[in-house]
Amino acid sequence: MTIVVHKGVDLDAFGSALALAHVFGGKMFLPEPKNRNVARLSHAVQEWVTDSVEGNVIFCDTDSLGNWKAEFIFDHHGTVYGANSSAVAIWLEDCGYLQKMSENVLELLMSGIYEDTGFLRYHSAKPWDFAAVSSLRRLMKRPFELDIHVSPPLSESHFKAMFKILERQHEIRLLSKIIDISYIYEKESEGEISSVVQLLQSMQDINAYVLLVGSKNRILGICRSDETVPLWDLLQDLNPSGHKYAFVFRKRGNLISFYETLPDLLRSKMLAQTLVTEVSLSKMVLLKPCSVKEALRYSRDYGLAVVCLQEERGLYFITRHDLERLERLGLGESDVLGFSRVLPCFEEQDDLAKAYPILRQRIPLVVKKDDEFYIATTDDLLRQGVVQFYENRSEVIRVGETLYDQIGSLLEHLSKKGLNVYLVGGAIRDYLLGKTPDDIDLCFEGDIEKICLALDELGVSYDVFGKTLSVKCEWNGTKVEFTRARKDLYKGPGVLAEVEPATILEDLERRDFTINAIALQLTPGVSILDPFQGLDDLKDRVIRLIKPWSLREDPSRAFRAINYKNRLNFSLDSQLRQELTAVQVQGKPAPRVLMELRSLLRSSQVFENVRDVINFDLMRFFGRSFVLDERLMSMLEELQQEQQVRTMEVRRIYELVTVILGLGFKDRAERERFFRLLGGAGRLKALSEKLEEEGIIGNLLTDQQ
Repeated sequence: MTIVVHKGVDLDAFGSALALAHVFGGKMFLPEPKNRNVARLSHAVQEWVTDSVEGNVIFCDTDSLGNWKAEFIFDHHGTVYGANSSAVAIWLEDCGYLQKMSENVLELLMSGIYEDTGFLRYHSAKPWDFAAVSSLRRLMKRPFELDIHVSPPLSESHFKAMFKILERQHEIRLLSKIIDISYIYEKESEGEISSVVQLLQSMQDINAYVLLVGSKNRILGICRSDETVPLWDLLQDLNPSGHKYAFVFRKRGNLISFYETLPDLLRSKMLAQTLVTEVSLSKMVLLKPCSVKEALRYSRDYGLAVVCLQEERGLYFITRHDLERLERLGLGESDVLGFSRVLPCFEEQDDLAKAYPILRQRIPLVVKKDDEFYIATTDDLLRQGVVQFYENRSEVIRVGETLYDQIGSLLEHLSKKGLNVYLVGGAIRDYLLGKTPDDIDLCFEGDIEKICLALDELGVSYDVFGKTLSVKCEWNGTKVEFTRARKDLYKGPGVLAEVEPATILEDLERRDFTINAIALQLTPGVSILDPFQGLDDLKDRVIRLIKPWSLREDPSRAFRAINYKNRLNFSLDSQLRQELTAVQVQGKPAPRVLMELRSLLRSSQVFENVRDVINFDLMRFFGRSFVLDERLMSMLEELQQEQQVRTMEVRRIYELVTVILGLGFKDRAERERFFRLLGGAGRLKALSEKLEEEGIIGNLLTDQQ
């Protein structure tokens, strides 16, 4: 009888094989550990068994070498055992052999069980492992010293490697399955670290672990998983070798590049292997089309976060949060379908890979089963790990590295204090567009007092602004502003919003355009949060609204859209263009509207801005009698030509453009009010009268020299 044991024999394999050898006699065949090519090794073993072995073979703690002439195969991977020694011990006990084993063999079996199950504390430990330990303890005559039987021992270099691995660890979660990925360079790890991978997987209670070990454009992947995650199948394209639940793969390439792309690869494979019906779903109740007020009342009465509607064209949905926003805007009597989004429906046989592009747009998952509809909201999908808005796109990670060069020690201190800090808004947008912002705008989750306490500990002076929940300071010459994540509650159109603390996702949802709703998490770890596909819009150079009624909540966003369009050289989304012409004017313009208009008129793109303001009829915010006739248009063109050939102060251009716009109001009362709103009414009125009288812009320029 010959017993074949897997390559790289550990205590579990050796103890199992030695116990079997006591029963069957014969010899053990240990594959040559120096041979790193497992496929070649398997072929060599097959030839050796075929040519050299007379009689039968037992394969112990391995199934990767085949089962030629196999009498027995003892392999615990994917079975009800956490350790091979448990499988052998239970079999030996059933056959009556275990009771005849020597004390040393019993101790070796016990050591093997404890090694593979972490003293029965790893989540890989199964009930049969406890039963095997109980049987062994009953037969052993002397106390079993746990501390001297754990192998392989973890050296100081192992612990150093483990800390590096933990720092770089990235989690992939889908439903109840968790895969962690990390990397280490071969020069950072002294000796064999596969045992460290098993320890990391077990002590963190995760389903699978992939550790990438890199050296000279070569990558070794060490993989461990339990039976709930088909890691072997997910990585089949990389030609894995070994056990189904404990294997390696090898490839050429850059370690960091592969580490950054592997999460997307694994997640896409997991989505393709998961049916939509595996998601936890609730039966869906459908409403007929109704008013916003009726839909809101229904959502409150039945505690629904999402209201779903059905009409001839299909299914639609709207969130309760959005219904509340619409009611505050005075739109309670409006048809709710006008603000609802199309709700796609999937069949039972569809996989999550098909549904995922839809779900990432914050659209619920709807599945039709037996003529009934079932739903999982976006919040449900986030909780189950189906949808994730945190990504690790390499170009964004590089922004994080730049920031750590600027304020790294500050961020590390905040991380130690348990604060989640994000780069948000225009700062992350400008970084991604290749610009360096003057100030760093950071958003944080938690109490503002924690930020103040952290800055006090660092000896940094700061100012607190309670109204906006923000803190301003300076770090190594860089201006930094911390703002508490918040949500805005608009009590009516154009009314200044009330502010409440919120999560980072709620903070991003309150913003105006998708390109401003991107966050880069800086502590703990660096990753991107992009719930509204702002990165795609940045790449396509498109300005898109987060919500179609966003301009109704804050009309100043209409002028801000024009500013972004011309300053960034972007285009306006078709829906945004429609909303610009449709947004209603109520009462006198809010201070924010005036501030945004002044910003447009003082911009270096002032003439492009004015043309867009006129084309989208935004001057209606300041009066109904506005008409920019051919005479005024020619004045604007003349001023633009003069500006191109002579040096002109921003203030002078601002005044002259404002005067030309003011002359567009045929009602003199509206014209004078427009001048008063923008400031300097007396001077603007005098300039307008002179321009109206002479009709030539050049004379005004000469007078002001």
